[in-house]
Amino acid sequence: MKKIIAIMAMLAGSAALYAESIYVVDILQVRQNYYKTKVVAEQLQSAAASADAELKTIADNIIKIEEEMKPLVEKYNNPALADAAKKEIENELKEKDAKRRELANSFNAMKRQAQERLAAQDREVSAEHIKEIMKVVEQIAAEKKADFIIEKRALLFSKPTADITEDVISALNANAPKK
Repeated sequence: MKKIIAIMAMLAGSAALYAESIYVVDILQVRQNYYKTKVVAEQLQSAAASADAELKTIADNIIKIEEEMKPLVEKYNNPALADAAKKEIENELKEKDAKRRELANSFNAMKRQAQERLAAQDREVSAEHIKEIMKVVEQIAAEKKADFIIEKRALLFSKPTADITEDVISALNANAPKK
């Protein structure tokens, strides 16, 4: 029994020694405040706006074709219209409808491609930023002689003095271009 108590006391003492070398960092907060994240977000928003402008042009063309089809449908539905004229209008409606469907398919494909491209770019850049953030976390851990760095959101409680989030943000943004 004395051996068990001695071992537990030794473990508790060891834990107390390490308690001073445990730090926390909020990676999400770091990413949100990293200047490169903000630059990339602006670039992605610009790319999305450009894609939206192209999509709007296609959507406007679809609407234009639909507007052109309305009077043709009215003429086609006129019971006094001769069969030859109906056939002509029917052919014109088919052509316009085919063009409308082609544009709609183009619209959907372009929208999907733009979303996929932007999402892929975001994933790639995010992975790069995480690598950069982790390098800085490791540097700060070495400076502070930390044994552990734990993600802050995984904890229920930590001392405010154990939080190195602002240190990481400051180190990352130290080389930010001046505006």
